[in-house]
Amino acid sequence: MEELHDAPVLINSYISSGKLSSLILLTLTCYLLLKVINSLSAKQSSFGRKVDRIDGPWSLPWIGCPSLIFTLKKDVFTVLNSMTEKYKGCFRVWVLNDPTIFVASPKMVHKVLVENAQVQKSDMYDILKFMFGKGLVTSDVPTWKRHRELIQPWLQPENDISKNYLNHVNKHTNVFCQVMRAYLDKVEMLGMDKNEHDLFPFFHRVLFDIVTDALSGKCAESQEILASQYADMGKRTKSMLMDKWLNPHLRNKWIWAVHPLRRVETEMLNMVTNFVKERIVLRRQRGTSKPETLMDYFIQARDQNEFSDEELQQHMNTFTVTGHNSSAAALLNFSFMMGNNCNVQQKLQKELDQVIGKDKDRPLTHDDLKRMKYLDQCLKETLRLFPSIPLIMRTLTADIVSDVDPILLPKNSRVAIWIPGLHRNPQVFPDPEKYIPERFTPENMEKFPPGAYIPFSDGPRGCIAQHLPEMQLKGVLAKFFLNFSIKLDKWKIHRKILTPAVNGRILEDFLEIVNEDCVKFCRAIKTEMLTKLNEGNLESSEMSKMSVDLRQIFHNLFMGMIIETVVGVRDDYLEGSPDAPFLIEHGENVKNMMLARSVNPLLRFDWLWKFHPLAKKIKTMQDDAHEWYLKSINTRRAQLKKQDENIMKQNSNGARLRQAILDTLLEFSDDPNNDVTDEYLAYELNTFVLGGHDTTSETMSIVVYMLAIHPELQEKVYQETLQVFGNDIQRPATLADLSRLPYMEQFIKETQRMFPVVPMVMRKTGSEVVLEEGCTVPAGTTVGVWSPGLHRDTRVFPNPEKFDPDHFSEEACKNMDQYAFNPYSGGLRNCIGKRLSVIQMKVILSRLLLHYKLVGANPNKMEDVRWLPRVIMGPSKRFQYYLEERK
Repeated sequence: MEELHDAPVLINSYISSGKLSSLILLTLTCYLLLKVINSLSAKQSSFGRKVDRIDGPWSLPWIGCPSLIFTLKKDVFTVLNSMTEKYKGCFRVWVLNDPTIFVASPKMVHKVLVENAQVQKSDMYDILKFMFGKGLVTSDVPTWKRHRELIQPWLQPENDISKNYLNHVNKHTNVFCQVMRAYLDKVEMLGMDKNEHDLFPFFHRVLFDIVTDALSGKCAESQEILASQYADMGKRTKSMLMDKWLNPHLRNKWIWAVHPLRRVETEMLNMVTNFVKERIVLRRQRGTSKPETLMDYFIQARDQNEFSDEELQQHMNTFTVTGHNSSAAALLNFSFMMGNNCNVQQKLQKELDQVIGKDKDRPLTHDDLKRMKYLDQCLKETLRLFPSIPLIMRTLTADIVSDVDPILLPKNSRVAIWIPGLHRNPQVFPDPEKYIPERFTPENMEKFPPGAYIPFSDGPRGCIAQHLPEMQLKGVLAKFFLNFSIKLDKWKIHRKILTPAVNGRILEDFLEIVNEDCVKFCRAIKTEMLTKLNEGNLESSEMSKMSVDLRQIFHNLFMGMIIETVVGVRDDYLEGSPDAPFLIEHGENVKNMMLARSVNPLLRFDWLWKFHPLAKKIKTMQDDAHEWYLKSINTRRAQLKKQDENIMKQNSNGARLRQAILDTLLEFSDDPNNDVTDEYLAYELNTFVLGGHDTTSETMSIVVYMLAIHPELQEKVYQETLQVFGNDIQRPATLADLSRLPYMEQFIKETQRMFPVVPMVMRKTGSEVVLEEGCTVPAGTTVGVWSPGLHRDTRVFPNPEKFDPDHFSEEACKNMDQYAFNPYSGGLRNCIGKRLSVIQMKVILSRLLLHYKLVGANPNKMEDVRWLPRVIMGPSKRFQYYLEERK
């Protein structure tokens, strides 16, 4: 209490010393300073308040919404498309003190580009000025108007440049086809991977040759010189520009001057400038009375003082770079869509055969291109989904008001037209993510509102010669698909489709299945133990002295779970009479077949394998399994059709169907553009079921055995489980519960490290591979990754023969290479269902340990266990351990 009595004295002393007045003065100064800073913030200005009337992500003065920048860096395409949908085609984004208004609705786009004819390029185009200077893309408005008026007549369709452009296309597409054939012959000769080809360099080079030949009368010959630095410059430049666009600080000239990417900019500028200068000199030396190329027109205009030498150089830089870069991306996207839509590709090739005839090498004519109606539709649909230039930016010179919504785009604001979002407007393009070339029939295009489709921009500052890139794209594509077909690796396509199928809602539904089956699992253990009591005429008190092996119970348990998750069929293998009892035996026979044919090279000949005793048995079971899967597919399809889609997949009696992996496959197969049959679906389901149950059940058997022979580690896992679930041992597990079992996960991983049930992963090299040790693996070599050896690398796992879950502690994993531990394979072709496997094992282990204590039978040592040489590794004899029921 004495301190309280002294408080007034202390305060008076503080005031008299002047410290309090200094503190008050400092507080007022800080407050006023913040007010001044806030008033200077663009966000708080009249302009900023107008911008903020437009909806958009939450932001702060001066700071903006920096988190958006990080998400944009990861996936700019997805983020901007989702925001376009969320904010209905118009939203603003603040980055630091700088706002940008994104527009992706047809009416607003048309108002900006056409009705109000906004031609002032945004300051964002300044990042291109190092290359293009006063070229048409980056020049200020007065310069652009003057130069555009001069250049426009040179590029009209009736001008000789446009008429002769197809000659350049024909010349270089013939070389292109020869280069492609030579490349494919080389692939065949060297035994390289025939399923993976990067077409971008080939497309890039043919377009570069066409453009440079048309511009200057001398091509770069980059198709013959495959290492051409000119044709490969685009990739590095685009990467550098994207970094500069997404990182505002890099636009500061002082920071950029010392940044490592500045060197890339300088190299690109010197490369293009020297290339163009050389051709200007050659063209001047040749001298022509009548201009034959675009460069001739520019040189003539320069001689008449219409351009300076610098402007001539910058215009030629602009046409050289922009003339081929965006078109190369369009060709690659077109090829990808043809590979994904086999029916469309076949229809296209049929049209090309009709137009061109038998002589595939003859030059194309303008009449040929006009008759390629379906090619034109396919190209337009590709550019709709993947516009080569996705973003157009303007600085508004006047306020713009929407007719539909009371949205004011204020004067001086930076407007970004996001074309991928614009082209995915469902009101204009129903099912916008689907590839449907028929959208672009003449009668359908008449229905498009103005501004709905702008792959080459729109308005006065749109592409100056749209017909030329269209001509070269159609010419290259026609020649390519006359001579070649695109067949994408089906595995990659289907993997991309199936990956989302084992995430999201299916995990929640899968957890429900596991929880329900765990109850049956505990009952099955009881039944097994009671059966043994009766067979041995033992008392119930002697139950804990009976050794058990849960391996068969695990097999039945996991088979039932995986069938319901994959196929959507509730097939009870633990307590009932399953509809497909032969699937487990079929899996065993398949493993035996794989082992027999892998160790005996003679059996790899199909005609010889047919005489093996196992072959007929497997064929019979495979036919039965295939028939069962086809029946299940039809049943599931009928169930899904009965559901009312408007009430979240409710069936006729109100019960929600659990999500199955088959549902995703059926949705994919129902699209007529996807060449997927029920026969294929049956094989895919068989792969999931056989691969998904056996590996996990064998792993689970080993994990339980390791718990039994390591009682001190078992106790740690049990105590962790008890802490999560408490006394309510019947409570269903949740995903949150499973995330709180880190030591259990370490134990499972250590078991998988020492005893990976899939010990060998094999790949065939598609190209030459140079290893760290200096060893070179030739293309076409079969490489086996031996996981038991990999998992015993002493540099990663000290004392590798010791069973120690701390090998996977949080600290140990920080420095572990991602490929040092390989239980589910690695890389692009790793196990797609590994999350499902981990969920199963954690839930079942939790339930087992909460009910029973595992006791190893004597003598029972880990080193006594011998492993069978099998495709899926298993013990040579049954595991021995006891189960003691916990009180």
